[in-house]
Parts: sequence; C-alpha cells; structure tokens
Amino acid sequence: MTMEIQRCMLDADGLAAVAARYAEAAMGYVATATLDATVATVDLRGPKPALAYLLDEMVVRESGCCSHLTFDIAETATGYRVMLGTTQLEQPAQAELAEALAVLFPTAEVTQAAGAWGDIPGAAPGPVRG
Repeated sequence: MTMEIQRCMLDADGLAAVAARYAEAAMGYVATATLDATVATVDLRGPKPALAYLLDEMVVRESGCCSHLTFDIAETATGYRVMLGTTQLEQPAQAELAEALAVLFPTAEVTQAAGAWGDIPGAAPGPVRG
C-alpha cells in the first residue's frame, strides 16, 4: 500500500523510511485516537521517557516536511495526549489527518467522533481502520 500525506515535502522513499521508523517505535506503546472534523486526539500509553523522545523527534521532523501539521502535547498519568491538527482549513483536512495518523501512529485504534465527517462524499461513521 502506498502512503501519501497531502502536501508532504518527502518523496515516496523518504515517506516510507519515516513510516518505518514510526512503525518500529509503535511497538513500544499502545495508542488510541479519536478523529473529528478539525483535530485528531491521540492517547499514548507506554514508557514516558521513550514516548517523550519519540514525540520530540516527531515534532522536529514533521515541522520540517509537513509544516501544516500542528502538535499540542500534554503529559498524562500513563503517557501523553497528542492533539494533532492542521493549518488546512478546507473540508479535506479530515482525510489529511486520517492519513497522517496512519503514518505517525500506525498501530493506533482510530475511531471517528460523531458527526466528524460532515458532508464529505463517501464518508461513513465508524472506525477509520479496524
């Protein structure tokens, strides 16, 4: 499966390498995510030092190649909560967030918030991926 994030500055090989790095890191944490119309909320549970390192690396890397993505990170009792957003305000932003989640947090169990997809043609409620 070819992965693509709209407006990503990486070529296909670069994106594949980054996706592989995040997939390797994902073996060390458990993630759940809720995707709504404007933001993806990702809860990461795992060793905090490793998660902090990963998130620091992710923010630096993604700021360089996908500067339209925004990260708001807060420590929780069991790990971290990441609010992933985009500066893209038009309706396809939800699809872009779903694509970013698949690369950045590949093992996350993702669900859609009620009413998150508005009038996007072909969109349906339920899990983004199972």
